[in-house]
Amino acid sequence: MKRPVLFNLLTALWLFCSGLCWGQDKEATVPRESAIKAPSNLYWVFLKTGKSLDGIDRKDVEAMQAEHLNNFRRLAEEGRLVTAGPVSDPDNIRRGVVILKADRPEELAAMFRDDPYLKQGYMKMDSCRMKFELGKIHTRITPKGMEELRIVVLQWNPDSKTAMDSETETLTTAYLKNQYDSKQLNLSVRLFDAKDDSRHVLVFPKRETDDAILEVVNEIPAVKSGFWKQNTMPLFMGKGSIER
Repeated sequence: MKRPVLFNLLTALWLFCSGLCWGQDKEATVPRESAIKAPSNLYWVFLKTGKSLDGIDRKDVEAMQAEHLNNFRRLAEEGRLVTAGPVSDPDNIRRGVVILKADRPEELAAMFRDDPYLKQGYMKMDSCRMKFELGKIHTRITPKGMEELRIVVLQWNPDSKTAMDSETETLTTAYLKNQYDSKQLNLSVRLFDAKDDSRHVLVFPKRETDDAILEVVNEIPAVKSGFWKQNTMPLFMGKGSIER
């Protein structure tokens, strides 16, 4: 799938979801059963590139896009959608981020059962349980436009021959807390049992160049010691959606 086409689709997704997730404050928009018993876990989802849309008629793509957005409308109305935003992956692998609420991981596939992009293989989904360690997402505000941020995915380094020691883990936790307290870091999310060995996701404010962000990331003890490797790319979210 060509990057500009899918990126535009995911931008439309974000605009649609922002109106649902942050523009509604009335409890009446959430079904009664969802209000009584909210799902107990948070899941981080990367939407990834699937098969190409090349050769598909534009009207067919538009029809799929409408159903794609309708599926997110349903998830928002059920109180399961926390946020969504497109990413611009230089490797053309990751296309968007979605945070969902569910009781069990098996429920995630059902959430996208009626999404034609995933059903027909034009997108793929990688998901895992997550926890906000630093910062959190506002769900009851209306964003003032889109904001370009930087997302850093920290994965286990396959070249590392040993498990990370407790001292490095403690130093890493303290370092990230210091970056958050000094407002260098907006969000730190811990991922559990990710298929691609992702350990953490960090969200930074955009700077004049990515070099300043990479300097901070490369000083993370787990990265500096060779246990983790980093992958940095633009992320687009609503202004003010990350609580500080």
